[in-house]
Amino acid sequence: PSICRPIGDLVLVDPGFLLSRDARVFPDEERRLPIRYPYPYLEESTVAIAVPDRWSAEGLPDSVDSTNRFGRYRRGYAVRDGTLRYSRIEEVREPHWEVAEYAAARAWDSACFEGDAEQVLFRR
Repeated sequence: PSICRPIGDLVLVDPGFLLSRDARVFPDEERRLPIRYPYPYLEESTVAIAVPDRWSAEGLPDSVDSTNRFGRYRRGYAVRDGTLRYSRIEEVREPHWEVAEYAAARAWDSACFEGDAEQVLFRR
C-alpha cells in the first residue's frame, strides 16, 4: 500500500493512509458474546498534504458523520490554498454492549472501515 497511485496523468491519493484501519473490528454477521472495551476512547486526527502546482482535485469524497449510542465516526475533506486537508474522528462512547445491540456496533464499524477506504483523485 502507498499514499499515492499514479494512473496516467491522474494520481489517486489516500489521505488517511497512516490513520485508517485495514480490517473491520466486527466482521461477523452474528455475535455470541457481549462487546467489552476497557474504556471509551476518542481518536481525532488531521492530515495536511501539499498539492503540487498545476494539480487539482477531481472532486472530494462526501463528508460522513455516523453516530449511534456505540460511537461516532466523522470524516471530511477540503482543498484550500494548495493543501488537501483530511480530518477524522473515531470515538467509542459506550464501551459495553450486549449481544442484542451488535447490529448497531457493526453499523458503526462498517461506517469507519468504508469511510477510511475513500480516496481523492487529482489531475494535472
